[in-house]
Amino acid sequence: MELRAFVAEAKKNTYPVSEGVTLPDGARELVYESGIFRYRDRYYGSTSFVGQEIVWQDGVPVWAMNYHGGIYERFRAHIDVPELIAFLKSVLREVPQGRPFRGLESFAQGNFVYHNWAYGPFPHFRGHEMIAWCGEARGPLSSRGSVLYRLVYHGGYVGDRGLG
Repeated sequence: MELRAFVAEAKKNTYPVSEGVTLPDGARELVYESGIFRYRDRYYGSTSFVGQEIVWQDGVPVWAMNYHGGIYERFRAHIDVPELIAFLKSVLREVPQGRPFRGLESFAQGNFVYHNWAYGPFPHFRGHEMIAWCGEARGPLSSRGSVLYRLVYHGGYVGDRGLG
């Protein structure tokens, strides 16, 4: 299996389908292994969070991605947060193998719509994603398209592989 395919497989088999384990320092950790590759996603926080994904090949780190994001505080009391997280997990289960950074370019279901903008090829990239409200207006959700959640990310090769 090549690195890009492994990253996509690992992402589909961690956060979208598992809670992982809580470490003594409060981080959540999710691990996936297949053949010569090992993937670890470690993050801090819940509705606002920061994290890092690392892939090892034969015990040597070869690829990483950092991310930071969360649900805007002003909307948390007006939406079903578990519903939004379940929606995000459904998006992340569909990570594209060709660009395994986050989710699809666009996805809508129920009260939410997801957009992902990724720049640069695998393995060196950056991007951001957001989830907006597309349900009926209520409270501060006065219009369709109110952005509820944002995340920024970047990553690439680490170690001796250079910048490609």
